[in-house]
Amino acid sequence: MAIFPGSAIPSAVSDYEIDNSLRFNDDDSAYLSSTPPADSTAGRKTWTLSWWEKKAFPNNGYVYSQGTSGNNIFIGPNGSNGELWVREITSSGEDVWGWKTDSFYRDPSAWYHFVVAVDTTQATSTDRVKIYINGVQQTSLTSVGGGAPSQDLETELNNNTTRYIGTYKASGSYKDGYLAEFYLIDGTAYDADSFGAN
Repeated sequence: MAIFPGSAIPSAVSDYEIDNSLRFNDDDSAYLSSTPPADSTAGRKTWTLSWWEKKAFPNNGYVYSQGTSGNNIFIGPNGSNGELWVREITSSGEDVWGWKTDSFYRDPSAWYHFVVAVDTTQATSTDRVKIYINGVQQTSLTSVGGGAPSQDLETELNNNTTRYIGTYKASGSYKDGYLAEFYLIDGTAYDADSFGAN
């Protein structure tokens, strides 16, 4: 996992290959984790996640999760159809905000490029969460818990809690498939064009 300030993401290149992918086998309960320092100044209002994924379908394993006994955020497929969910809930399971795509992504032979860009400082609610898949912004979304986050909400992502890739907080929903070129950028909400080839 790479974490960059907003001004330091790698530049685009004309020819692009997906190198150094990791294979996640849900039978092995495999995942990655890291914990930011207690004095982290990472942005919780504005951030971008970008990754390449080749799915083993059907699989509901989460790509990213973070949280404590308070709020929890998770990003990844949910349900048997292969739609992408971006959702934050409270410790009691109540929704804080969330969206899911109305399109499905379930071809096990294809690599998909996903970008989730969040900026809760935006005055227009529909500008606070943007999802891009294979370079195309997804404008057909269904609310899963309130839709857009409230203005200036400090999300759980980038809080001083353990970050997990490939599982829901190491307690289940393990990923089955390949992940590559995983980037978390704090402080800036980028579109898909900022990440080279799509």
